[in-house]
Parts: sequence; structure tokens; C-alpha cells
Amino acid sequence: MSSAVRYITISSVVVLSVTAMASALCLYSDNAGAAHSVYPFIILGLFFAMMNVASMTVRTLLAGMNGRTLTTFYLADKTFRFVLSLVVIGVAIYLSKAARLEVSLFSFVLYLVALAFEVGYFVTMEKIERTQKRLENAK
Repeated sequence: MSSAVRYITISSVVVLSVTAMASALCLYSDNAGAAHSVYPFIILGLFFAMMNVASMTVRTLLAGMNGRTLTTFYLADKTFRFVLSLVVIGVAIYLSKAARLEVSLFSFVLYLVALAFEVGYFVTMEKIERTQKRLENAK
């Protein structure tokens, strides 16, 4: 399995695991409307997992491009992710009538977890590509 596929899989599993844990905590809380609050958690978890898969896949496809294209992609990706996250988080908070604070905190934590995995992937891939270029130039 390539490092890109492995990293994408690990990222998705971690994001969805955090979602499952938060959903379980929400279901077992004393909050009366907690059962309905699980849906925004699931929506957010799936959204962030899909965003990571999409970002990492596009970055892998653009790997052969020059550095300027990747820099533009990184900026556009972070901006697009932030704006789309605000919209999805706003909808999730609107849908969760009973547990708005929990959904807000969960979405913030999940955003940071997903972003950390994405940035970690980008840094790892950049290091691998730099090492490969050095080895090719040394030959």
C-alpha cells in the first residue's frame, strides 16, 4: 500500500473514530435531546473525513506539478475548507436544538484533528519528494 493511501485511510479512521466516541458520549449523556444531537456529529464526521480524502487525493494528483502550483493549491484548499466548514458547522449547530454547545465544541475539535492530519500528510509528502529529488540529483 502506498504511503498516500495509508495516510488517507488512517486519517479517515481517526476522524470517524473521534466522531463515534463523541456520538456515544452524546447518547449516554443526561441531555433529553441527546439522541437527535448525534446526527450533526455524524454529518460533521463524514464531512471532515471526505474533505481530508479529497484534499489528499488532489494533492497526490498535483504532486508532479511545479512548486508554485502546489503552493496555490495549499492556500486554496485551506480557504475552501475553512469556508465550507463554517457553512457545514453552522447547519449542524442549527440542526442540533438541544446540544448546541456540545456540537460547537465537537466541530472545533474535529476541525483541528482533520486539519492536523491533512497538514501532516502534506509535510510528509513534501519531505519524501525532496528526498527523492536529492537522490535523483546525486546519481
